[in-house]
Amino acid sequence: MTVITRVTAGLALLASMSSACMSQSSDSLVFTIEQALVTSPRAADFGRAVEGDWDRVCIFRPRTTYERVDSVLGESWPAVRQTGLETTDDATLIAFVRGTDVLSHVMYPIAKGDFGTPGPEQWYCRSRGNAVFELRQPIDGSIPWIGPASGTWQEPRPRPAGGGVPRSERLMPMLTAEAGPAPGRADGTRSAAL
Repeated sequence: MTVITRVTAGLALLASMSSACMSQSSDSLVFTIEQALVTSPRAADFGRAVEGDWDRVCIFRPRTTYERVDSVLGESWPAVRQTGLETTDDATLIAFVRGTDVLSHVMYPIAKGDFGTPGPEQWYCRSRGNAVFELRQPIDGSIPWIGPASGTWQEPRPRPAGGGVPRSERLMPMLTAEAGPAPGRADGTRSAAL
């Protein structure tokens, strides 16, 4: 075996091991999120449950464009193109971010819970200190809704690079238990396709 062949084989092995670790990490992160929601369904504190040096968590609904993700993060994140977010209907991208760097991310299956957005946007971010979510079980047994805990204010959205999001879109309304049924069906449950 020549040196070039050995190096190429070694790089291929390293790439496959790296992919396996990323997959395992994603499975572990899904499990961590599930456990936080099951343990504290009304106040799952991701700031305590999810390890790492992240300072905000960003939720991106299915079919959010890669350009929008880059804009929200404040710089280009090439790995988002590997998530399939633009074309998927069955998973939400959850990114744990420090500054403009994504430290970890997962495509969270909607079948496990729908991280809906509290407004018309396809995304929102929460600071680590305010990353408290609640799980709402629908009456009809369909997919549960996951969102910011009741009674918490939505935070102003970070200003993306180039100032692309107007102020009116950066501020989210307050989501409270008194706000009425969740957007979606008349019974207050959400459908998987928003």
